[in-house]
Amino acid sequence: MNKKKVTKKTTKVISKGSKAIISTKDYAQTLLDVKKRIQEAQIKATMSVNKELIKVYWYIGKTIAQKQAVNRWGSGIVERFANDLQKEFPGLGGFSRANIFNMRAFYAAYEKVQQPVGQSWRTREAGGLTVVSSL
Repeated sequence: MNKKKVTKKTTKVISKGSKAIISTKDYAQTLLDVKKRIQEAQIKATMSVNKELIKVYWYIGKTIAQKQAVNRWGSGIVERFANDLQKEFPGLGGFSRANIFNMRAFYAAYEKVQQPVGQSWRTREAGGLTVVSSL
């Protein structure tokens, strides 16, 4: 069992058979560095997920736009498409009829951009929706 003696400048940890002196300042800095690295990894993971979602939304929007242009898909087919996606991926939100049309609008707005994810994007919440815009 470890016992700790705390002073202002150092923490002395005494454990069975060994003694270690740990600088409180060094420990605090190490903890701060590790916490910062964890937070950076969390941000990178979130950005990576967002990047992939933007690619998927772009693809879905493009697919719907092309099917509407070539095969004359109407809102009834898009609604069926949305329902089928929701059944296939239960618990994964974002595939409502309205969102599918938003994906199509996203594609239409940035149709001339071949690789929308190559740009810098920012997201913000607005009225319950996530708004994606280029920087």
